[in-house]
Amino acid sequence: MIRSLAALALCFCLAACATDQPPKEKPPEKDVAAKPGESQADAKRREQRLSQALMDFDGRVDRYMLLASQPGEDARSERNLLAPALSAEVAQFKPDLLRLLADKSNEQRRRVAAKALAFCDDPAAVTALVKVLGERDDVVLVNNAVIALGRIRSPNTPAEPLLALVGERDADVRSNALLALWHIFDAKRAVGASPLDPVAQQGAVATIETALFDPADPLVRANAAAALGALGDPRAVDSLLNLLRDDHPLVRTQTAIALSKLGDEKAIPALVKIIDTTPSGTPRKAVILSLTALLEKQGIHVPDSVGDEGTSWERFVREHVGPGAEK
Repeated sequence: MIRSLAALALCFCLAACATDQPPKEKPPEKDVAAKPGESQADAKRREQRLSQALMDFDGRVDRYMLLASQPGEDARSERNLLAPALSAEVAQFKPDLLRLLADKSNEQRRRVAAKALAFCDDPAAVTALVKVLGERDDVVLVNNAVIALGRIRSPNTPAEPLLALVGERDADVRSNALLALWHIFDAKRAVGASPLDPVAQQGAVATIETALFDPADPLVRANAAAALGALGDPRAVDSLLNLLRDDHPLVRTQTAIALSKLGDEKAIPALVKIIDTTPSGTPRKAVILSLTALLEKQGIHVPDSVGDEGTSWERFVREHVGPGAEK
């Protein structure tokens, strides 16, 4: 209240002083750079449309990302409506967004441009987003670019700049870099390409494994597990088996799925062992589905009657895989 009264008194004082001074001239508006063949009026209208689009992108992309983190059919339905609408609008402003992302004179516009380009399938967007990953002084910009690359999921995205972010101090950057690597490795495999060359892959396993036991953030651990599963390197199996001890449901879910992708049969007894201590719902379903996938790779069909209880699985595995397999 005191601060408000003081501000009001200052306004009255300034108004009184202004009556004794000649009116100041309004500063001229800064001209917007016009394109060749474009009038100044058209350039201003274009700039107004762009400014409005950036405000729309800022809010609507955040809304999409929030929906992406929520379970349920309602969130999925809204997300499925919002994504094509955003893609269509981004396509209209693609040249402007690419230009703004490269323009270091306006920090906020760069951040929004990176966020919006998550809904652009032009290879130029991937190139532009990768280019800003090295600008570590702007954590928000880098994080937005990483999220965008993870959503685009282009098999042409180089993995090395994202691997370099796995050790970043900011937990969001680490987590989203691992999430992007997961989707990009999967995308490369989907087109028949190897995620990395053999030498780089060995280093990538070691880099990602450092994040498996991040003490502060279960999302980092979960995304690290998913990235190793997508990478498909059998050297990660033992580390993932150790991660099955993690108490966080999301970490167990992604670790179980990663082990099923790697296909090593020694994961079978470890997965059986954690069934009863894994929360029901999605986490336990992930463990059961991963077990089923591993067994079917060995030609063993799993009937629905096995259910989701640890004792039933112990008995089934003992009968079909061999004594001691459930230990």
